[in-house]
Amino acid sequence: MWYAITALDRAGSLGQRRAQRPAHLARLDALREAGRLLLAGPMPAIDAPDPGPAGFSGSLVVAEFESLAAARAWAEADPYVAAGVWGTIEVRPFISRTIASWISASDSESRLDVASSRISTGASARNARASATRCR
Repeated sequence: MWYAITALDRAGSLGQRRAQRPAHLARLDALREAGRLLLAGPMPAIDAPDPGPAGFSGSLVVAEFESLAAARAWAEADPYVAAGVWGTIEVRPFISRTIASWISASDSESRLDVASSRISTGASARNARASATRCR
């Protein structure tokens, strides 16, 4: 099953985060190579792709594990924990959904039409809701 690991950084831990990043990424690479990593990344402390000295507020990892206990054990063994970067860790079951997985065969054409109209025309939220209602 998939599990979402949300870890919040301790204040002032940017230096430790930078130092432990190679070891942290090696663990993520191992999950990726095993086909068990859905997504992972840091959460910037400010609204910017490069937060600079503001650093990060935490990390999100969505990966496949045998059990909730196994996911928790993996998270607790991360180098960011030992270095004091991650202060709070939450691990929860996660159900991965893609657009394709929630569109049923019977209504896929109408929902895709609505989705493509939102993308191609930039329809307002009101118009998009009205279109979606007509497609149901």
